[in-house]
Amino acid sequence: MQASIINQPISNYAELKRQRQAANINFGTLLGDENSNPKIKKNQKQGVLSKGMNFAPSDSAGKYYGKPWNVCPSASPACIDACLHTAGNPAYMEGKIRARLERTKMFFTERDLFCATLVNEIRKTKRKADSLGMQCGIRLNATSDIRWESLKIDGQTLMEMFPDIEFYDYTAEPNRKTPSNLHLTFSLKENNLHLALDELKSRRNVAVVFDTPKGKPLPETWKGFKVIDGDVHDFRPLDPEGVVVGLRAKGDAIGDTTGFVQKVWEV
Repeated sequence: MQASIINQPISNYAELKRQRQAANINFGTLLGDENSNPKIKKNQKQGVLSKGMNFAPSDSAGKYYGKPWNVCPSASPACIDACLHTAGNPAYMEGKIRARLERTKMFFTERDLFCATLVNEIRKTKRKADSLGMQCGIRLNATSDIRWESLKIDGQTLMEMFPDIEFYDYTAEPNRKTPSNLHLTFSLKENNLHLALDELKSRRNVAVVFDTPKGKPLPETWKGFKVIDGDVHDFRPLDPEGVVVGLRAKGDAIGDTTGFVQKVWEV
């Protein structure tokens, strides 16, 4: 990758956009607005300005474009069915899905331009966070599970490029070795209970989706481990170690019967 591409100053974002359009890739930004996702917006009450990036999950972009692409290699069938790709305001669903397909296509077909754009947007986000006196948080895998800690850009990972930014994500891959500024929360699926328990026993956190309705309390414990309310905010680096991050089922996850959603609520 040419350093001149990655080192584009913030003022040259328009040029990066022009290059995207020349490559027939059309969407607004890679990172979502800090206020567009209600849960990520809650991070601001924790003193954190956060943005997330949404791809078309699993192999959906691959199927759409007829390519062998998969951004969630460890996704389970129920995880795919219940993916938050389906959650949100239906009025904006078509445009949202189109943008996610375009971002995914750019990641696989225009990697240099993708990385240059992403680095530029992260720089802009960090500058805004600094101006507000807030911490900067970046969630790259809002609807994917890519090993960003292994992807090198001009010989560096994003975590090495931005040591003062806290990156965080959920993952279905256990026991990943990560840099200090990448916080991962393991995700329980219908087929990985043994892995989830191993993570908890190793003092790593596990996200568990419960059938608890919105506004109702989550269980205090699960499998003997303390449950914290993961819906209060999205900034998982603030969580204590070795806990269950409880999440209420949303979107197509409501009504799941595979075991992906844990049944604890009694009407």
